Amino acid sequence: MSPPGRPKGEYRSAEREGTPMSPPGRHRSRARIRRALPYMAAENIILAPDCGMKYLPRETALGKLKAMVAGAAIMRAELSRAA
Repeated sequence: MSPPGRPKGEYRSAEREGTPMSPPGRHRSRARIRRALPYMAAENIILAPDCGMKYLPRETALGKLKAMVAGAAIMRAELSRAA
């Protein structure tokens, strides 16, 4: 359950432009997720890509989605160690 004042919601962690698909992309996604933590409980954050992904080549969009998922995995591991 989310503490009072900490809403449940979607957080855009992979933007359409300017996000590398390589390992730095994972760390950029992780940083964006971390910025949401003061405002939402970790279990209430729903990651979503920017809606502009449909305009990218399929390979580029897939790489960005993989970076978003990898960033989420890094954050889950960090948060589980901190708990």
